[in-house]
Amino acid sequence: LRRLRLIRALLDEAGDRLRASKQARRVVSFDDMLFNIHNRLTNGSYPWLATSLKARFPAALIDEFQDTDPLQFEIFQSIYGARDTPLFLVGDPKQAIYSFRHADLHTYLRARQYATQESSLVANQRSSRELLAALNGLFATNPRVFMLPGLDYHPVEFGMKPRGEFVDRSEARAALQVWRLPENDDGPLPKKSARRAVAQAVAAEIARLLREAGDNRIKVAGS
Repeated sequence: LRRLRLIRALLDEAGDRLRASKQARRVVSFDDMLFNIHNRLTNGSYPWLATSLKARFPAALIDEFQDTDPLQFEIFQSIYGARDTPLFLVGDPKQAIYSFRHADLHTYLRARQYATQESSLVANQRSSRELLAALNGLFATNPRVFMLPGLDYHPVEFGMKPRGEFVDRSEARAALQVWRLPENDDGPLPKKSARRAVAQAVAAEIARLLREAGDNRIKVAGS
């Protein structure tokens, strides 16, 4: 219990003490800039700030929105929350689902509820027709595949943009393959061991692709 109280006291005091120390030393980090603008927009001491920022930036487009954290999103809401000026959020929800670059899934879901209009890309211009058909078939088998409400799988069409076909003459392979990690005698691998096994498997596959490409058994047609 004493340890939990110490952790609670650290959480309560450390942030303010660290910021005070930085201010005394005239040190400002990127996170400090975000905290400062969020604090001034939300603490009620600067009621003119949001209006001033919106007048200076009457429209905003936030690219790579899936990388936005809750603090940043509250900043945007404080400025553009009245919805009388345009705010465009452009992002890839898959990166939020898989936490790529620490993307925040729940911030993405909040933004989905906040938006008055949604537009999505319906065609994939990079993958093969066979791979897209396999992915659509796999994810369509379970309507709640991503579990959380609002995370629905939308079938993807094959884009008509010309592209070279990926040719692999090294061995017969399906368009989509599912790799399964080995299990211990006690069941699934611990997380640390699983991460290591995944990294080793991916590295081995990259090495195989490069080796077979060097022997001209793997190539992109037209290249």
